[in-house]
Amino acid sequence: MRVKIAELLRNISALTILFGVVLLCCIWAGLYYIVQNERQLEIKSAVKENANYARLFEEHTVRTINGLDQIVLDLKNRAEKDGLDIDLRRLVGEGRFSGQPFVAMGVLNKNGDLVASSQEITARINNSDLEFFQVHRTADTGKLYIGKPLLGRASGKWLIQMSRRINLPDGSFGGAIVVGVDPYYFAQVYKQLNLGENSSIALIGRDGTLRVQQSGNEVSIGLDFGQRVRNELSGSGAGIYTDESIVDGIRRFFSYRTLSEYPLIVTVGESEATVFADLNRRIAGYLWAGGIVSILIVLFVVLLLKGIAQRKRDEIALHRNAEIQVVLKKIAEAAVVMPTLDELYCEVHRLLLEVIPTENFHLALLDEENNQIVDGYSVDITNQILKRRPIGRGLTEYALRQGRPVHVTQVEIQGLLESGELTRQPISPTYEWLGAPLLNSAGKCFGVMAVVSRDPSKSFRPGDIEVLSIIAAQVAMSIERKQMENKLRDSETRFRKLSENARVMIYRMSLPDGKYEYVSPASLQLTGFTPEEIYSGSAHIVNSIHPEFREYFQKAWENLLHGEMPAFYEYKTVHRDGTERWLHQSNVLVCDENGAPIVSPIS
Repeated sequence: MRVKIAELLRNISALTILFGVVLLCCIWAGLYYIVQNERQLEIKSAVKENANYARLFEEHTVRTINGLDQIVLDLKNRAEKDGLDIDLRRLVGEGRFSGQPFVAMGVLNKNGDLVASSQEITARINNSDLEFFQVHRTADTGKLYIGKPLLGRASGKWLIQMSRRINLPDGSFGGAIVVGVDPYYFAQVYKQLNLGENSSIALIGRDGTLRVQQSGNEVSIGLDFGQRVRNELSGSGAGIYTDESIVDGIRRFFSYRTLSEYPLIVTVGESEATVFADLNRRIAGYLWAGGIVSILIVLFVVLLLKGIAQRKRDEIALHRNAEIQVVLKKIAEAAVVMPTLDELYCEVHRLLLEVIPTENFHLALLDEENNQIVDGYSVDITNQILKRRPIGRGLTEYALRQGRPVHVTQVEIQGLLESGELTRQPISPTYEWLGAPLLNSAGKCFGVMAVVSRDPSKSFRPGDIEVLSIIAAQVAMSIERKQMENKLRDSETRFRKLSENARVMIYRMSLPDGKYEYVSPASLQLTGFTPEEIYSGSAHIVNSIHPEFREYFQKAWENLLHGEMPAFYEYKTVHRDGTERWLHQSNVLVCDENGAPIVSPIS
């Protein structure tokens, strides 16, 4: 039954742990699902918002470029109709191009010389090496060319040059009209959109070169994204992507739109930190809640396991207590059944093995009269036990001096040897030693019962010392009882030998029924009745009393019943053969601890 209970408790412990693990997994899996779901919702919301901003940025960019292209087309038509000698400074001064975000305008001849400019020219400037000029000289695309950002040679400022080819009447290359735009103008829309901290807008050419990008307060111009842009933004129209900026290293969610009329791409990006700011605060709350719930679950499981463990310990303790009680009962029974102490000691060792499994068992008795330790019983694998030895400073004497159960290990034994508490080296090897003093009914030590472990792999269990102490108390009572029985038996033997050879009659009678318990053989000589006749009740000593003394004897008997015992008296009797004789009687009344008579007087 106990085995089934222990197995059930083990299964419950396993199920409890499994339940806790599954519950924790469910909680954290649920939190993970919630976080991931809300993360995707935040991303979708951010991408959708960025897409709207990208559309606004696209419209702003297209509107700006279209306005500038009108200027370029107007100047191109003037140059092709009236020649390259155009007074750009006068036109600007007249307000012909007011509201347009250009920095400089210029007219280049077919050799790349700057022949007209909206700014004052103090030296000859040739731009034949510039990309836009070489593009127009190579072919007539009929489109506005938007170049990469560069430092203007006339203005000394960063410019995005937008240009168109000038054709001669025969269609051959005649030069180019160029308008330089401040890249920062395109970035100004960043402040208008109010995208949030660490957000970004960028105008990128399909050639992979950044026209302008603003991230926070930082503006970048002219960076080469190269293949990176061609790979990620290769599609037309609009789209989204996630990237870590090569400018500031911040990871962002981008929405982009490809301009259909011009080889440009606009992007709007919002940083992960901004996108997930609210979510991160919620996640922190989720984690706190999940953590608290997890802690409560763990505490609940731990408390439950502690309860189960305590139940297991209680079951073990109950089982062990039951075993101990059985052993104690058997020892008490053995004390009655076993005829000798040696047989009792052997039975004690056999029973002790059921609760403390060690074959090394010693029961030593103190012989104070001879100042010796007597080996009452010993079983040891070393077979090095002395039957008698003088009282010294061994482990047995150490337990006697302590007057309480002693548990010492090999290390502690070495310490006791070094301190002088022990001077007698224990039988080697001694890994652990448990000893409990044997106390008599007066509380005095008269011996020690000990068990020894000589194998380091077989150490004693917790509680073995208490078990040994309990059993030692029972053994001490059994030894004392057996010793008293032996003394009584010896006393009884001596009494019988004395009474059977005595010339006086000795008898023992129980009160108040007057039943004889013992009558010595001298009854036949003094009264004429045999002990057997007196035992059987067929004869009674009172019958032999002389009639003159029967009243006297009856009064003495009543006094005896009331506890008044005459120390000595005499009376006349009539022997069975008819002769008269005087008897002298002395009495000893045996009483219990309450003073009540136990047995009759002895005559």
